Amino acid sequence: MTAWPRWARGVAPGALAQYVHRDVVARLLPADLASQLPGPSDDPAWHRTRRIYEIFAERDIGYVHEPTSSEPGRQTVRPPDQVLAVPRTGTCLDLAVTFCGACLDAGLHPLIVALDSARGGAGHAVVVVWLNGTWAGAPHSDYPWGEAVHQAPPAGLVEQLRGSVERPGAFLAIDVASAAHRPGDAPTSWEAAVARGTEMLTAARSRGPWVWGVAVDIGVAWRRDDVLPLPRWPRTAPLAPPYLPPEPEKGPLMQLRARRSVVPFYGRDQLDVLLDWCQAPDAEQRTRIALVHGVGGAGKTHLAAELARRLADEGWYTGFLRKHADPADLEWLAEVVSPLLVVVDYPEDVRAGMVISLLQALGERAEPACVVLTSRALGAWWNTITGDLNRNGVPYTPLPPLELPRRHPSVTGVFRRALRAFTEHLGAAPVEESLPPSNPRWTTLDLVMLAWLAAQGTAALPTSPEQLYDEILEREFNYWTRVSEKKGWGEPPERLLPAVGACVTLLAPTPQRVEATLRAVPMLEKEDMRRAEWGAVVETLLPADSDTETVALRPDPIGERLILRELGSDDELLTRCLDTANADEQLNACLTISRAAERNEQGAADMAARMLRHHPSLWRPVLAVVAAQGGPFTAPLLALADRDDSSLPLAELSETIPLGHTTLCALALVATRRSQPPDPADPLDLDAHARVAGWRGNLSNRLGDVGDRAGALEVITEAVTGYRRLAEANPAAYLPNLAASLNNLSGRLSETGDRTGALEAITEAVTGYRRLAEANPAAYLPDLAASLNNLSGCLSETGDRAGALEAITEAVTGYRRLAEAPGRPGDFHPRAPTERNVTVSRHSALLT
Repeated sequence: MTAWPRWARGVAPGALAQYVHRDVVARLLPADLASQLPGPSDDPAWHRTRRIYEIFAERDIGYVHEPTSSEPGRQTVRPPDQVLAVPRTGTCLDLAVTFCGACLDAGLHPLIVALDSARGGAGHAVVVVWLNGTWAGAPHSDYPWGEAVHQAPPAGLVEQLRGSVERPGAFLAIDVASAAHRPGDAPTSWEAAVARGTEMLTAARSRGPWVWGVAVDIGVAWRRDDVLPLPRWPRTAPLAPPYLPPEPEKGPLMQLRARRSVVPFYGRDQLDVLLDWCQAPDAEQRTRIALVHGVGGAGKTHLAAELARRLADEGWYTGFLRKHADPADLEWLAEVVSPLLVVVDYPEDVRAGMVISLLQALGERAEPACVVLTSRALGAWWNTITGDLNRNGVPYTPLPPLELPRRHPSVTGVFRRALRAFTEHLGAAPVEESLPPSNPRWTTLDLVMLAWLAAQGTAALPTSPEQLYDEILEREFNYWTRVSEKKGWGEPPERLLPAVGACVTLLAPTPQRVEATLRAVPMLEKEDMRRAEWGAVVETLLPADSDTETVALRPDPIGERLILRELGSDDELLTRCLDTANADEQLNACLTISRAAERNEQGAADMAARMLRHHPSLWRPVLAVVAAQGGPFTAPLLALADRDDSSLPLAELSETIPLGHTTLCALALVATRRSQPPDPADPLDLDAHARVAGWRGNLSNRLGDVGDRAGALEVITEAVTGYRRLAEANPAAYLPNLAASLNNLSGRLSETGDRTGALEAITEAVTGYRRLAEANPAAYLPDLAASLNNLSGCLSETGDRAGALEAITEAVTGYRRLAEAPGRPGDFHPRAPTERNVTVSRHSALLT
């Protein structure tokens, strides 16, 4: 963490000058505003000050109150990047500090006056600028004062305030906070800011509503070598805004996107739940995690965007996490002073690692931090995230998952609000507010699409989702045709536009890769100029998503319908698409087909099978997708693994797929069976025998994962027999393996109801671990404690309560020793012993 320390006003008020940076403001502004910043010149000081204020007002800075993490006498100060770049918010003190940096750059001599409320409310900060001279690294020789800190108004200051530019006076008081805006209000004019600053300082002298607190003369106190180091700021904002500007000149799909804010959000209970949850006090300030899930089109994205917008209006930094956010930017998010809301859309799209990194980074924040995940369904990806957080001791507060019903409870309300919004957006005459055709399959998004068609004057609305999507696609491609004709290219061939749309949507390329993607379309393969033209058109018609930075036909249900319709039976076009795809686009294709299974399970499954059959090299992205969410690629991947000529690294998968993985357990079993080591030819080759015993132990675990208890018991019994022979030949090397396999044998016997056999096996395991722990406590005490815990359970099951108590007491003693050992306090978690020569707990890089 590199955040600035809080300003201790009562202890070192002059240290406020250390927060003021020169040569920074211009770097944080857009080029057009930066070019207008004044520098040292002969222009009147009030003119330069006014220009700085007006630039701040144009920057659209949001005014916020003092952070909740501030303490009495110690206030957090935002670095200039958080005031001027991202998230562009600040308190009066933040704005004053950043404003003073621009003043120094302009050769102006500023002071910051901290005022207290006479009524006991919040204080305020005002900037005062000297008008009768310049500042060039040190005060001008004519400057009247030499002190850095003024605990009372310096002599003559208030009398010499220039209340307006027309009046005489040597000083100008500016309420810089007036350059920021409150929700629903515009920044205050320069004249009003000067009048307010003058009024406040005058009132402070006369003991009015304001009381003089302290003034820090920045021009006197500032030293280049004393300034605090600037925290790193991101090159690109890691969060995309909740809502994006509507683009009425674009086609239907652009108007239907939830974050284009054409249709206002229609209230629902889940928003109230999330707002209350985000704003509820938490003394421990742990990161909060909420999961909102539901079918595509249920309204998850619109719900998250509205939540983000409302919190942003209250001073939070909010938005959608960019898919390729720099890991260093996640660390920067942890230091944002404002309360934070991060929305992660589609976390199941192999983004568990990103979410884990984000939550780990946010673990040390002082201000509130909430993370909302919007997903179509729960799955292994969610277990991966929570499991990792729990193992690593990352503190967080979860909200029970919120499932959105496929359709908003107020069908009439959503439809009519969307109808009115589209009518106004299109500038069309009002239409009769009828009701949509009845269909239990409609989603919330479907109701919005039906309203769009009604606003277009469509007399007979579609009666099924498939008809609805086809109608929207037809109108979208009609719009593309009009664009083509307007550019003088004539009417495109009938099949060109659906093929272009399907290829782009399947691969979801970045804008730079759109033209390469279009090479898959046969009609554009050799037409270099036409392909470049259509590439430019697609980029214009389908702007890249702000968070994924990819191009595709969206909303997603529309794009998924197009893909299955156009590529579902066209092997040639599908193959050409995959041939042109890079690694990211191959992954996008697998994710898109997995999502499409939600509405057309058989169509998606057929397409998944064809993709992997014709392109077995896709197994890497397919494996990552199946590991995260299961889906239509699960069966084709299993079939590929079970082939004699399989291209999969079966031995690696056998060892690295985590035990108990819900979507990969069948694959792990196939991979384990097909990676059986050869039977040792030499009875004295202990290493070879150990490999076979270890393989059997792993196979037993895999059989247990798929529910084959009898098979798991048979194989672990063979593994124990093998390890017993090895331990007799070389106890030092193989006793740990024997003890671990006996522990596993006990579990398998218990599962099949053989309590006596289970007790016998765990008793022998404890005996082995006791010997090992006596020789090497650091290495084997955890295993001994875990096996004693299991022994206690077996004794209890056989009715030996006294023995069970004795075993668990010894286990607790062992756990206590471990927890108190140097380097382990607070991070020790009991574990069950596993066979040491079989790696079953680490994640393979193949899965991510």
